[in-house]
Amino acid sequence: MIQHEDWNPILQQLSTASDSPIQINKLTPVTGGDIHNSYILITTDGKRFFIKTNTVDCEPVLATEAEALEAIRETQCIKTPCPFTYGTTNQCAYLAMEYLSFTSHPQNQSTLGKQVAMLHRNLCKKYGWQGDNYIGRSPQFNLWHTNWCEFWITQRLIPQLKMAYQTGFSSQLAPFEQQLTKAIQSVLQDHQPDPSLLHGDLWSGNAGHLEDGTPAIFDPASYYGDREADIAMTELFGGFSPAFYQSYRDQWPIDGEYKRRKPIYNLYHMLNHLNLFGGGYLNSCLSLINTIIHSA
Repeated sequence: MIQHEDWNPILQQLSTASDSPIQINKLTPVTGGDIHNSYILITTDGKRFFIKTNTVDCEPVLATEAEALEAIRETQCIKTPCPFTYGTTNQCAYLAMEYLSFTSHPQNQSTLGKQVAMLHRNLCKKYGWQGDNYIGRSPQFNLWHTNWCEFWITQRLIPQLKMAYQTGFSSQLAPFEQQLTKAIQSVLQDHQPDPSLLHGDLWSGNAGHLEDGTPAIFDPASYYGDREADIAMTELFGGFSPAFYQSYRDQWPIDGEYKRRKPIYNLYHMLNHLNLFGGGYLNSCLSLINTIIHSA
């Protein structure tokens, strides 16, 4: 937790961004995050803000999250927290955003599916993003490409494999790299999807419903790419209902070849979990690699 006096520059920037003086009435730490320290800030006039903090060197992580939140918010397709301000103090990096109050009660996910499809209708001419960003704590590379297969191999697969080699998994993974790359090329070489605006990290922990039932998504790692990459991740860890998928497909059908591409897209996230959280994810990575190689 940062010291009390270091909240002053955050409050000053938040006052400027929200165009009203901000004074703390109550500051409540929020548990559950893997990366940042988080707080609910309640002001003396009853406003609420959600604040993330981390070490000063994590400023780019929070800055790129703010950029992605703003990109999603500007589409007006689906609710996401408004990022008010971000920056650094002498002690920490911070991101101050709109506080959203989520319900813990189960909700019908059909509207969520529809709105994710609407988000994906926001297109670009190339695959990538205006700069590199982060997927969790891992760097995510977004050099612009016009070829989807090249983008996925050079900006997604290879960087995660290199990180895995550096963290001690070279002997288990390196023998498969050449065969894996050829298999992915075989599946993706003729696949040129519309470059959709993606959430980028769309698992059930990054989506929910407000107390009035409004769907919302948060903690993005956005870029322009194949919308199936978002859908694949919703299936990786579960938590999305049949109503979500039916509503999505009603808005924008997914072709039958998606089943061949899904393990390719999910390997990226599984390798990232291996790199972030350790060897407990190795067997899942090897299983996906085996599936990809034998389905090419």
